[in-house]
Amino acid sequence: MSEVYETTFPSFLITFREALEAAIIVTIMVTYLRKIGKEDLNKYAYLGTGAALVMSLVAGIALQIFYGGLGKVTSELFEGVASLSAVVVLTSMIFWMTKHSKEIKGEIEVKITQAVTQDELYSITALAFVAVAREGLETVLFLSATFVQDS
Repeated sequence: MSEVYETTFPSFLITFREALEAAIIVTIMVTYLRKIGKEDLNKYAYLGTGAALVMSLVAGIALQIFYGGLGKVTSELFEGVASLSAVVVLTSMIFWMTKHSKEIKGEIEVKITQAVTQDELYSITALAFVAVAREGLETVLFLSATFVQDS
């Protein structure tokens, strides 16, 4: 039981944290679109979200296939690089979020307003895609470090 807990609980926390960050950003987008009376444009935010989820899933599968084909020494090197990369990304994101957290909502609203007024609706899709893809790729990176250590 403890072996399952040691793998499952950290994986759950990582996935939950990253999903929550993505959900907050998409919620800000959808709420703002409703606020400005453009609820019909939510489909563009959902399209970007769905595409990013698919891309993250494909990236995770590709990473597992890639890792499965590595030899012992190379897989240990990969484990180290993945772990260090996860630490660097997480640390940099903590510092970035600390500095910019109050500005994020306003920046998202400005970008959506620009997209709506300039009739560049693909920008809404791109904004959602980038926000969710970033969290999805962070999840893939963090989970790959966790799973590599466990194997």
